[in-house]
Amino acid sequence: MKPDEIAVIDDNRQCVDAVVSTLTGDGYRVRIAFSGQEAMDLLRTTSPGMVILNVQLQGVNSLRLLADFRRKEASTPVLVMSDDDRAAVHEQAMTSGANGFLRKPFPPDVLLAAVRRFSDQNCPACVR
Repeated sequence: MKPDEIAVIDDNRQCVDAVVSTLTGDGYRVRIAFSGQEAMDLLRTTSPGMVILNVQLQGVNSLRLLADFRRKEASTPVLVMSDDDRAAVHEQAMTSGANGFLRKPFPPDVLLAAVRRFSDQNCPACVR
């Protein structure tokens, strides 16, 4: 099963371009938010089948955004990505509701494997 749509939230345009290229190249539809405010608007007005969220966004606490999203959408898979590999960052992301954690930079096959793994779980927003 594939998510109908994946929300990619990151203020690093190079990272977004790479993630979007990988996902669209594998047939996924993607929506993008480049800032905390855009992310809040996107998650308030859409129901993505999956969210890929950078842990460090300018203008918003990403982990608080994740926790707020979890209250609205408990079953939507969320992958958190960060170039900070400290155990505390990973633990905070998972405690805030992330399903998985990707350490930047990551190769396309690692991203796709993570997306597929969480897409295969019971995801009501996923399509065959």
